Amino acid sequence: MRFILMLVAAASLAGCVLPPRDAPHPRQLQSDRLGLTGQFVERAPEGWWNSFQDPQLDRLIRAGLQDSPTLAQAQARLAEAVAQTIPPDRRCCRTRTWMRAPCINGLRRTI
Repeated sequence: MRFILMLVAAASLAGCVLPPRDAPHPRQLQSDRLGLTGQFVERAPEGWWNSFQDPQLDRLIRAGLQDSPTLAQAQARLAEAVAQTIPPDRRCCRTRTWMRAPCINGLRRTI
């Protein structure tokens, strides 16, 4: 019994130990030392791949651009996928975000 009391006391006291504090960073990080300085680079022009004059690359880029959704289309697909994971009885409330708020009996419930 005495051993169990000693074990409980030791465990209780061990919970009171504070973790060591993180040492502050020795010096301020300089942007020029991180490689963040440099010259401004212009955006690549539309159709930059045409300069390679490669029909296969041209086909691949055009197919990729044609099949890529816009940001709004991607958000709509995501909202539809999320909506499919919510049971039908909880799909009653919409919020301004792309997710739906949980509902019970048609009333919005806070999380």
